[in-house]
Parts: sequence; structure tokens; C-alpha cells
Amino acid sequence: MRRNLLLLAFIFLFMVVVGLISLTPNVKVAGYFGNGELPRDVVGQFEYLKRISGDQPADSFRGYEGVPQRQWKFQVAFLYYATACLIQRDPRLAREGAPLMRRLLAKMQSRPVWEDWITDGYGEDPLAKNNMMYRGHLSLMLNLYQAVTGDTIYARRASEVTLALHREALQHPFFGVPCEPDNYYIACNSVAQLSYCVYDKLHGTNLRSIRNSWLAWIRAHMLDSKTGLLATVYHPAEDRVEWYQTARHNGWDIVFLSAVAPAFADSLYQNYRKQMVRSFGGFAWAVTRPGGWWPDKPGTGFALAAAHAMGDAATFRFFLRSLQLAGKPQWEGNSLHYARSNLLGDTILLFGKVCSFRELLNAPFPVLGNSCESEQEGRSGASSQAGGE
Repeated sequence: MRRNLLLLAFIFLFMVVVGLISLTPNVKVAGYFGNGELPRDVVGQFEYLKRISGDQPADSFRGYEGVPQRQWKFQVAFLYYATACLIQRDPRLAREGAPLMRRLLAKMQSRPVWEDWITDGYGEDPLAKNNMMYRGHLSLMLNLYQAVTGDTIYARRASEVTLALHREALQHPFFGVPCEPDNYYIACNSVAQLSYCVYDKLHGTNLRSIRNSWLAWIRAHMLDSKTGLLATVYHPAEDRVEWYQTARHNGWDIVFLSAVAPAFADSLYQNYRKQMVRSFGGFAWAVTRPGGWWPDKPGTGFALAAAHAMGDAATFRFFLRSLQLAGKPQWEGNSLHYARSNLLGDTILLFGKVCSFRELLNAPFPVLGNSCESEQEGRSGASSQAGGE
């Protein structure tokens, strides 16, 4: 009897493995890491997101139905970063990518994107104090535009936003800026740290010197000695940290830290992959808690991005297989979106497939050389106004 049960169990396991192999998509990942042509799904997702987000007027958010308004800033920012990384990968995309970046910057500065700050009762000016979840992204977006295109139309605005953030960060013992008054997130501050690095490379300054103090503080106060992972949020008024959405927040941290502090990012990623990533039969997913097995769908998008940012092609391949099988990709002509993913998911998924901040930061600035000179000269009369958009 026992022998028969073991035989049945073996047959069942064999059938499961064979079934998984038959369903496993054949994924080649070289194209995602800068070798050869851009993968078809990357080009298709870029077309889809351009149409529903970038091609709309700055004050139109018709493509964002079903997404909470307070998340619109992340939609805009992550598509912007994906566009910058795609241009760095293939400068031929500049013809459509650079105008798209300008449209997204205008959208980022439109009232609906930052209106949640007023709605929550934190003040009338989203740039006055705190609000790193908006100001950090705006700072990086403004600096990246000049870094990628060489166009200085936003240079004054970039300096105003970036230097104000840096001054405020120096006033806090944690060397950063809270999002809300009593919520200090590493994720948002990692964005600002990258912005300081880009600004320094553009202007010969040394804002990035704050990085060492910032890293020392989060290592001492927000790094768990057991898991090797970072806490989600610190509450200054209570001197207390919280842990939730660990996969997505640590994945986000790793993507930006990969350029800001590569050695720390590598250590964090090794623990992240051990604690927050599970794989079976050639597929991978992020989990809801350290050491667990239950899938975290949004967290998996950030885990995909982390694997790409850290050059982990093997794990990245497993994530892509999972996406192709479970994401239900839908093609409409040359446009691709994932039916089992909301707009935030599509934006993060494209970002996750192309994010390469380390390569972007190490590239010569401007990435496009002098290709924008004539355009810049043609709009020089508008430059003084653009700084106050």
C-alpha cells in the first residue's frame, strides 16, 4: 500500500513538472540587458504607455481610470525613468522620447498630480516642506532631462527643487526628508539621493556627500539584523519603524541604490532574493513576508526591477516567464499591455524591464551629445518662463 502511494505521488509530481515545462515560455534575456535589439514586448509596452499617458495633454488623465489619484505621480515618474533609460540604451528613440519627457514633466507639475498634499491637509504648497514622495521624483526628473538631452530649459527649476531638498535633509538627524510630516520612507529618499548624484555630475557640486551619513543612519536604525532587509517607514515623532509591503519597498530601494551605493545594494539584494523571492519550475515571484511563500503581485513588479537593476539575468528570466504566463499579455497591433495588471503594474513592469540607473549615471552627460542644441536655441526665449512651471 505504501509503495503504491509513493508511486502515485511520484507520478503526480512527474506530471506537474512535465506540465510546467510544457507551459514554460522560452525567454531570452540578453536583449533586456543591452545586447542587441530591444525586445518586442518592451517596444510594445512603450507604445501602449505612450498612448494612454504620454500622448495626453498635461492636464488630462483619461488613461488613469481606476488608479487612485495619489498614485498618479508614480505613474508619471516611472514612465519617465523608463523613457530616460530607453534613450540611453538606444539614442534613436530620442526623437520621440525627449518630447515625451517634456510632456511627462508638464504632467508631473500639474495640480492633479500633487493635489493629494492639499487634500490631506498638509499645506497649499507641495514644494514647501516634507513631501519627499513628490519632490524627490520631481527633482530627479528635472535633472535627468538635462542629463539625457543636454537641454537646459529646466535647469533653474531643477536647481531650486534639488537644493531646497538637500538643505532640508541636512536639518534632520536621518539626513533625509519625510514624505508626510511623520512618515520617513527610504524608498522616496533613495530617489533624491540619485538626483543629487545626477545634479553633481551636471554642475560639479558635491551634494552626494550626504549619502554616507544617510546610509550610516538607515543601517543603524532601519536595517533588520535578522533578515538583512530595510524597514518600510520611520516615524520621527515616535522614534519607531514599521514593516509592511516589504517586497515592493525593498525592491524599489535596490533599484535606486544600485546606482547610489552599489556595494550596499548588492548586500541588500542578496538578502532580498533569499527572503522575498521564491522560484519553482523556472518561474519566480515575490512574497508578502520574509521567508514566506504567498505571492505579492505588486511586489513582484518591483522584484523584477531589482533583478534587472542588479544584473541578475537568471532570476530576471524566471520573473519574465511568470509574467508571460500569469500576466495575460494582450497585443493590439504593435501595442502591448497586461490584462492581469492595472496601469500601475504596466508602468512598473516596463520600468522593471529597462531600468538601468547605474548605466545611466555612468554614461557621459548629456547622453544625446549635442543633438538637442538646435531645439534648445529655438526655445531659448521660453527658458526663463520654463523655470517656473
